[in-house]
Amino acid sequence: MYITDSRKRKRNKRRKRILFVVALLVIIVIVIFRQPGLIPNPFEPTPTPTPAP
Repeated sequence: MYITDSRKRKRNKRRKRILFVVALLVIIVIVIFRQPGLIPNPFEPTPTPTPAP
């Protein structure tokens, strides 16, 4: 009983750490993509100049 409890706790800690790292990566990506002209944002369609008719 005690062993499984400690094992569960350890797994939970690891999951929390993974979630924290993923959140950090997402924040970094958002910050990078929010700076205009640095990297073309694949999630946002870049306004392409439409040829005048």
